[in-house]
Amino acid sequence: MIFRTKGDFPRTGVSFKDLAPLYADPVERLRCVETMASQVLLFDHSQRPSAFPVRRVFAVGSRGYITGALLAAEMVAPLYLLRSPNKTPPPCAREYYQTEYSEDCMALAEEDIPTEWGMNIIVDDVLATGGTLSAAYKLVNSKIMCPTLALTLLDIGIPGSHSVTGMTYGCVYNV
Repeated sequence: MIFRTKGDFPRTGVSFKDLAPLYADPVERLRCVETMASQVLLFDHSQRPSAFPVRRVFAVGSRGYITGALLAAEMVAPLYLLRSPNKTPPPCAREYYQTEYSEDCMALAEEDIPTEWGMNIIVDDVLATGGTLSAAYKLVNSKIMCPTLALTLLDIGIPGSHSVTGMTYGCVYNV
């Protein structure tokens, strides 16, 4: 089993997908990272005639940090952290967004926002409504619009969810 479902967590009506079993399985964890790396290469090749000389991985906090760090290491790419505003040293840019059960905010240090052309790769653990990935996309592309690939381990496909617009999207597992 790659994940556990906990009903009515963190609030009534929400089914929390816990990826701890996946992270605990070294073979499955490696397979997931290799799958994501192959999606990056396919995206890169689809953008021909010129491949990207610069690839940047942006991991959404905090559960996206695990997979983001592994993918960045696999791709030999820099890793940048999209964090809570209170955990991001100033100056930083902020973006507010809706999740399936609350409103939230993420931040990115101003110096980490790309100003040169390249491929942006946004990594998170789960796609539910699309709000988190859309906010990440806005932050990452706030100074220069670049081709962006968003990757998640799990897509739980909430009906009526926000669309992931402006970027290509891929996942390892669909529920």
